[in-house]
Amino acid sequence: MVFAAPPFVCQPSLKQGWLIHCVNVVSHPCFNDDWQKIQELFDQERKWMLGKMQEHIHEVNTMFIEERKKAMNRYKEYDGCNLGHYAQWFFWFFFTIDISVVSGGITMLIAQLYGT
Repeated sequence: MVFAAPPFVCQPSLKQGWLIHCVNVVSHPCFNDDWQKIQELFDQERKWMLGKMQEHIHEVNTMFIEERKKAMNRYKEYDGCNLGHYAQWFFWFFFTIDISVVSGGITMLIAQLYGT
């Protein structure tokens, strides 16, 4: 059986919906075996590309896991308790109190200097 090849072959792509591969054999007859071979080649290319994308996603996920472990180790105390979050709140609580006390003291000094 002989088929006339279409001007393009559509292959599904993950990101763009449909990706058009141009094949310039508009007037050339294409046998069924040839057409199946072309389709097999496109399927192999798609499987290879999906494999490469999955490898890349796996590598990125591994990098994120390693970064999360490094961040957890960075805030860990020597006794095994993770107190980094509480230490930050402790610091900011007393820092704002200190700023308030210092600014209030400066305001009182200025009020006494220019006071009535």
